[in-house]
Amino acid sequence: MDFNIIIILAAFCGGVLGTAIGALPAFIFCGVAGFVGISVIAAGGSDVFLNELAFGPLFGPHIVFAAGVASAGLAGNKKKLIDTGMDILTPLVKTKNLHVYITGGMFGILAYMANMLFIRLNLTVDTIAMSVFVSNVAARYAFGTAGVFGEFFSGRKTDKEKYHFLNTKLLAFNMFWSFTISLLICYIIDVTGISILFGFCLSAFLLIFLQMGFEFPVTHHITLVAAYGYVATGSIFIGGLAGVLAHVVGEVVNNTMNSYGDTYIDPPGATIFICSALIFTLL
Repeated sequence: MDFNIIIILAAFCGGVLGTAIGALPAFIFCGVAGFVGISVIAAGGSDVFLNELAFGPLFGPHIVFAAGVASAGLAGNKKKLIDTGMDILTPLVKTKNLHVYITGGMFGILAYMANMLFIRLNLTVDTIAMSVFVSNVAARYAFGTAGVFGEFFSGRKTDKEKYHFLNTKLLAFNMFWSFTISLLICYIIDVTGISILFGFCLSAFLLIFLQMGFEFPVTHHITLVAAYGYVATGSIFIGGLAGVLAHVVGEVVNNTMNSYGDTYIDPPGATIFICSALIFTLL
């Protein structure tokens, strides 16, 4: 991928798509596209669909998902066309608002250019996850009323129970299930030699149940970070521990950056960004 007018236009279109169908539905679609790309490679085909489409300027999470997040911030907080700027479930086609759509397209371009910059700087990090985080933060400052941490450090909340970095009551349970799912994904990769993106795409696709209203775990940060840990060390056990780290980091990010804001900052995206930097640098 490179900077040219066709790819910039594709990124704009991807951002508009993420706006129209909503951030979470767009991310689910990214998981489906990723499965298609992985299947093509497994059948002996090219990696073009996976790299250039599923994780490229059309369907990449930094494009469609992050653009949907930004558009929701505008539609909810500035335009008052939806109930809240935190809404990542609602397809914004309902707004019928040109400004909302153009904002999504521009954030698609922003995220694409940010990702390309990070790649060219040779940053030892998952650049797509970093681009998601940067886009979310930009949307928070553009369309929100607070900074990165929202109201977390403001002292204005009356419910002191909400001031926590981790839910210590469920910590053992959460570490157990995140370690278990991480081992499972690492084992699948080890036995089959399938793409390390398999777990991420599976987790993304399964969020269709969350979109349908069921209480369903969000695991794509856990499965991808576990895969990164496994690839870096060759150890399924280390991959499992990496998945546990991802869960802990994700909960901290959610409780500090996301829970008290008025636009969405994606905890899994921030987690993959942080954990990939640690793994790529230290392992």
